[in-house]
Amino acid sequence: MKLLRLAFNHTRLDSSGGVEGYMANLLRYLLERGHSVDFFGGKFPSGLEHPNFRIVRVPYVRSPRPLRVASFAVLSHKLILREERKRPYDVIQGF
Repeated sequence: MKLLRLAFNHTRLDSSGGVEGYMANLLRYLLERGHSVDFFGGKFPSGLEHPNFRIVRVPYVRSPRPLRVASFAVLSHKLILREERKRPYDVIQGF
Protein backbone atom coordinates (compact mmCIF):
# COMPACT_ATOMS: atom_id res chain seq x y z
CA MET A 1 0.00 0.00 0.00
CA LYS A 2 1.30 3.43 -0.93
CA LEU A 3 1.35 5.87 1.96
CA LEU A 4 -0.29 9.16 1.02
CA ARG A 5 0.37 12.79 1.86
CA LEU A 6 -2.98 14.51 2.36
CA ALA A 7 -4.17 18.06 2.99
CA PHE A 8 -7.50 18.64 4.74
CA ASN A 9 -9.09 22.07 4.82
CA HIS A 10 -11.86 23.26 7.17
CA THR A 11 -12.35 26.15 9.58
CA ARG A 12 -12.14 23.91 12.65
CA LEU A 13 -11.30 20.41 13.80
CA ASP A 14 -13.37 19.00 16.64
CA SER A 15 -14.56 15.58 17.75
CA SER A 16 -18.17 16.81 18.00
CA GLY A 17 -20.43 18.09 15.28
CA GLY A 18 -21.35 16.68 11.89
CA VAL A 19 -18.51 17.45 9.50
CA GLU A 20 -16.02 18.05 12.31
CA GLY A 21 -16.71 14.68 13.95
CA TYR A 22 -16.51 12.91 10.61
CA MET A 23 -13.14 14.54 9.86
CA ALA A 24 -11.73 13.67 13.28
CA ASN A 25 -12.68 10.01 12.80
CA LEU A 26 -11.35 9.96 9.24
CA LEU A 27 -8.07 11.55 10.36
CA ARG A 28 -7.57 8.95 13.09
CA TYR A 29 -8.28 6.16 10.62
CA LEU A 30 -5.79 7.51 8.04
CA LEU A 31 -3.09 8.25 10.60
CA GLU A 32 -3.38 4.75 12.12
CA ARG A 33 -2.60 3.37 8.68
CA GLY A 34 0.55 5.46 8.31
CA HIS A 35 -0.65 8.27 6.05
CA SER A 36 0.56 11.83 6.58
CA VAL A 37 -2.03 14.63 7.00
CA ASP A 38 -1.68 18.41 7.07
CA PHE A 39 -4.81 20.11 8.43
CA PHE A 40 -5.42 23.72 7.36
CA GLY A 41 -7.85 25.46 9.70
CA GLY A 42 -8.41 28.10 12.34
CA LYS A 43 -9.74 26.31 15.45
CA PHE A 44 -8.43 23.08 16.94
CA PRO A 45 -10.28 22.05 20.12
CA SER A 46 -9.99 18.31 19.38
CA GLY A 47 -6.43 17.94 20.72
CA LEU A 48 -5.56 15.31 18.10
CA GLU A 49 -1.83 14.54 18.19
CA HIS A 50 0.13 12.15 16.01
CA PRO A 51 3.66 12.18 14.52
CA ASN A 52 2.20 12.22 10.97
CA PHE A 53 -0.32 14.98 11.73
CA ARG A 54 0.49 18.65 11.28
CA ILE A 55 -1.70 21.67 11.94
CA VAL A 56 -1.34 24.70 9.69
CA ARG A 57 -3.17 27.67 11.22
CA VAL A 58 -5.13 29.85 8.83
CA PRO A 59 -5.46 33.41 10.20
CA TYR A 60 -8.88 34.36 8.87
CA VAL A 61 -11.38 37.10 9.76
CA ARG A 62 -13.92 35.80 12.34
CA SER A 63 -16.88 38.07 11.59
CA PRO A 64 -19.08 38.97 9.85
CA ARG A 65 -19.89 35.51 8.52
CA PRO A 66 -19.65 36.32 4.77
CA LEU A 67 -16.20 37.84 5.32
CA ARG A 68 -15.17 34.86 7.49
CA VAL A 69 -16.04 32.37 4.75
CA ALA A 70 -14.35 34.42 2.00
CA SER A 71 -11.20 35.19 3.98
CA PHE A 72 -10.79 31.55 5.04
CA ALA A 73 -11.20 30.36 1.46
CA VAL A 74 -8.62 32.80 0.07
CA LEU A 75 -6.05 32.46 2.86
CA SER A 76 -6.25 28.67 3.18
CA HIS A 77 -5.87 28.34 -0.59
CA LYS A 78 -2.67 30.43 -0.48
CA LEU A 79 -1.23 28.39 2.39
CA ILE A 80 -2.05 25.07 0.72
CA LEU A 81 -0.37 26.21 -2.52
CA ARG A 82 2.71 27.32 -0.57
CA GLU A 83 3.01 23.91 1.11
CA GLU A 84 2.26 22.08 -2.15
CA ARG A 85 5.24 23.81 -3.81
CA LYS A 86 7.54 22.49 -1.07
CA ARG A 87 6.28 18.93 -1.32
CA PRO A 88 3.24 17.90 -3.42
CA TYR A 89 0.13 16.36 -1.87
CA ASP A 90 -1.47 13.20 -3.18
CA VAL A 91 -4.91 14.47 -2.15
CA ILE A 92 -6.26 17.90 -1.15
CA GLN A 93 -9.73 17.75 0.41
CA GLY A 94 -11.87 20.65 1.60
CA PHE A 95 -14.87 20.14 3.85
